[in-house]
Amino acid sequence: AASFYADGSGAGSVLGGWTVTSESVDHIGNIDPPPLGGLAIDMAGDWPGTIEQTLTTDVGQQYQVIFSLTGNFSGGVEALKELRVSAAGQSVDFSIAEPSGWDWVNSALWEQHSFTFTASDTSTALSFASLNSDAWGAIIADVRVVEVPQAVSTILNNDSTLSYDAATGKFYRYVTDWETWPDAQTAAMAASLNGVSGQLVNIESAYENDVVWTLHEGGPWAVWLGGSDADVEG
Repeated sequence: AASFYADGSGAGSVLGGWTVTSESVDHIGNIDPPPLGGLAIDMAGDWPGTIEQTLTTDVGQQYQVIFSLTGNFSGGVEALKELRVSAAGQSVDFSIAEPSGWDWVNSALWEQHSFTFTASDTSTALSFASLNSDAWGAIIADVRVVEVPQAVSTILNNDSTLSYDAATGKFYRYVTDWETWPDAQTAAMAASLNGVSGQLVNIESAYENDVVWTLHEGGPWAVWLGGSDADVEG
């Protein structure tokens, strides 16, 4: 791992398009590769650090920050690895506990997460900051920033029950009213958005599975998805 420091000592303060703005981070390559490949950043180098990049943005435009997350569970005293993602005066905190079967080299068990912000200026500072207190922090990779279409923003502003993910290009509504799959399927198909019928969620990637899991987290133990063996058993 190469360490990067905010004061410019060691390997330097600039890491690609990112600047280390507090303490230090580690640029690591000997980890189970992130979903999109490449290297990763342990947000706590010698000390918990912060990285920042300035984006060119449009005022009033929504953007979604998508990233892969795991943690350095090889040491430290804190069971949760935590970080804060911030942009345009908005921030969300994320945490990850050691998943069963985690292994630094062979199975980092990456999770996919996202954060949506609305730009208030033509340039926006996007930052990731460690919330841990020691040198074993959250690890991030695959950071992408996707513009949310204005039509989507209008729909979301008019319906607080909906969420949208720019990486999947889908709207989601989490509903807890239906006890059976047929009832859930009927209700989903009866719903509509701008004249388009709804459907039970169809999970098409590991990333989307994480999106759905995040929506459901803390809800009932069962989730009805858009698949059934009612026609052909098994």
